[in-house]
Amino acid sequence: MVEWPDQMVMWGRAEEGVVHDDTTPAPNSRRQPGERHDRVLIALEPGPLGARTPDGPRVQITRSVLLADLSYTQQGVSSETMPQAVGGLATFAGRFVDFAVPPRIFKYPERLASALDTPERPGLVGFSHYVWNANLASHFAKAIKARWPDTVTVFGGPHLPIDDDDKRAFLLRHPEMDFYVEKEGELAFVALLRSLEGCGWQPAEVAGPIPGVHMARGDHALLAGPPQRLTDLSAIPSPYVCGLMDEFFDGRLIPTLTTNRGCPFTCTFCLEGSRYYNKVYRSNAERVHAELHYMGQMMRDVLRKGGRNELLVTDSNFGMFTEDRHTCETIAECQDLYGWPQRVNVTTGKNHRQRVLSSIRLTGGAIQLSGAVQSLDEDVLEKVRRRNISASDLLALALDATEEGTETYSDVVLGLPGDNRERHAETLRQLVDAGFGRINTFQLMMLPGSELGRRSERERFGLRSSFRLMPRCYGRVDILGRPVASAEVDEVCVASSSMSYEDYLRCRQLDLALFALYNDSPTEAVLCFVRRRGISAFDWLLSAQALLCTTATALFEDFVEETRVGSWASADELLAFVGDPANWDKVERHATNQLYTYRVRAINECWDELVDASRRAAAGLVSESDHGLVSDLATFDHARLAGVFRRERETRVTATLRHDVEAYLRGRGTDDIDAYRFDAPRRVVFSLSADQEQLIDRYLDLFGDDAPAVGRFLSRFTLSDVRRRPVAAEVLTGR
Repeated sequence: MVEWPDQMVMWGRAEEGVVHDDTTPAPNSRRQPGERHDRVLIALEPGPLGARTPDGPRVQITRSVLLADLSYTQQGVSSETMPQAVGGLATFAGRFVDFAVPPRIFKYPERLASALDTPERPGLVGFSHYVWNANLASHFAKAIKARWPDTVTVFGGPHLPIDDDDKRAFLLRHPEMDFYVEKEGELAFVALLRSLEGCGWQPAEVAGPIPGVHMARGDHALLAGPPQRLTDLSAIPSPYVCGLMDEFFDGRLIPTLTTNRGCPFTCTFCLEGSRYYNKVYRSNAERVHAELHYMGQMMRDVLRKGGRNELLVTDSNFGMFTEDRHTCETIAECQDLYGWPQRVNVTTGKNHRQRVLSSIRLTGGAIQLSGAVQSLDEDVLEKVRRRNISASDLLALALDATEEGTETYSDVVLGLPGDNRERHAETLRQLVDAGFGRINTFQLMMLPGSELGRRSERERFGLRSSFRLMPRCYGRVDILGRPVASAEVDEVCVASSSMSYEDYLRCRQLDLALFALYNDSPTEAVLCFVRRRGISAFDWLLSAQALLCTTATALFEDFVEETRVGSWASADELLAFVGDPANWDKVERHATNQLYTYRVRAINECWDELVDASRRAAAGLVSESDHGLVSDLATFDHARLAGVFRRERETRVTATLRHDVEAYLRGRGTDDIDAYRFDAPRRVVFSLSADQEQLIDRYLDLFGDDAPAVGRFLSRFTLSDVRRRPVAAEVLTGR
């Protein structure tokens, strides 16, 4: 019988029983060599269950249990997070049942395939079921059922339709799924294990309904109970502290932290917009503290081997709650102790913005402030029930954050009900002119588990969709002796009763210009000049786009053509294309994030043209007397990023300047150009630091150096992380 730990262990501040950390700081740590940080081990009990307690006796689970959160691996790891959720299913179940065989956790399909390639039949195989691994999981389940019809297969996640008729049809289309656990799975999984053990592991004999568990009987009846929620997430023993995640600290995957579940907002395009998720339930501070320090210890060794330096926080509104400040304090402790995390990927809260800002300040720039507006048009927001969010507060706080140097970004969804070309552009205008440093534009995904994915909503707003390959979510894997080609399909809205397909394409071109010319300020110095002159940054962007379209025409033409060619009328048609071996060399073209890929192409292949378009757009909006300064600002920008993403890059480059651009960028007191003009031209040396070189090389080694790979890098880090810095200047004479 497997003995699960009744306690977790956390690192706390030491008062007695001191345990000293070693005195060698980890890479990127803020500690100085020789500086100590005292800690002590503290026992931590799993939290209470609140109102929900798994009913039934404590039974022994006699069959083996395999739990998988699969990811494609042939184009790098497509879903890069550690399988925390399925690990939590195992540790939670271990509080209420006794496993005769320890549950095994899988992320990589090759390892699951290897584990299945034995004569021994697994008792239960469970799969996380999301848009990025749905078909891959189904291929595995079909192969398992073909060899071992009596093995129980369980799927769980948000990829299930809302309406009962659609649920029934979905399950009947997927006979490889014995059970589907909807939404949160911990309580349902315990109940299902007990029921299976009680009926001899015969799915047809499982008595129902089980809360949260869906099953389609032979008579096509849908048997399901309403899903239940945990009111205290600390009731789940941490899969990190229990050791279940140790093997996944391999330098390729990112640790994930969940401090709460739920969202108080009701957006119809979001999986958490339903009433089920409206209440937010948390884990306690002790558990969060324990998990972060455990991750930090493991990540310190990962970093020393050249692994990636990130954390993903899965909360929907991080920083909006008072408890999040403690999480940020703990993240800062981990940065001091372990040099991790350098970057925290998280969506910050939409309200209580000053509270959010004061919390994320503690992490030393690791967290960017997000303002996920999706749209700023009141009619669009009303149609998607996006209420209780103050757009004006988001815009005002972006200005505050920018003033104090906090990086900011916003999210916009193209194609929401009521959206059109003018409304999309106006939303971008307001965000750009408010000073958000990056604006992520997404296409509207028709998610099966969202309100907007229902047939009634599609008909109501005239939503027309097409199907595309999910970026990097494809590959071939041998499953039980049979090679399988698999890919994931993403359904996106490309037209509606308010927006034509041609206008959708024009919006996509504008989004590409935004990514290439504006996001993270590739020409930072020129953009600073535009803002300080009181010019609309969006007007400058439109002007620069028009110029770039004439000098880098192929970039925009290729982008539009790839958008058209990469869309299919049906998911079955697209999967048939992928399944044909003759098409396999064409798949990669269609399975990339187009905006990030073409942004990198603009920087790598059209950098001279991009900088020149930036310069000419700014010069066209000011008097001729400013043109000399604008030219120097563009030269400064060009030197800082030219060729930085090449493996054989130049660490140091030089540029001749007639103005003190650094002083201009720092200046707040005067815009008098003469105050920044050098007496004589100077040759300025720009250089990458050793840390910057290491960061770039680490991610080129992890992802590759082509445009899609560098695009993945820039989805996690900003251009400010890799810009060369001016380090020396020499006065030129005789000029």
